[in-house]
Amino acid sequence: MVFCRNVLIYFDLETKVGVLDRIARIIQPDGYLVPGAVETVMGLTESFRPLPDRRGLYMAATPACLPVKPAPRLAAAMGGR
Repeated sequence: MVFCRNVLIYFDLETKVGVLDRIARIIQPDGYLVPGAVETVMGLTESFRPLPDRRGLYMAATPACLPVKPAPRLAAAMGGR
């Protein structure tokens, strides 16, 4: 379980994506991410999915060993990087 509460709100978009990608690479496949109450990972990465019955709790969506790519909408906003 990774607690990243009230951290992401201080970063620009590109840094948020980088932080989430790094977490996704090291988290266990059955791991959880807990961001702050006003933070979300939706639209920033496809590496985590929300748990429908647990507000603010995300589960790793990809095995830790796979490369992580930003969500398509964000990649377009970042110029295809």
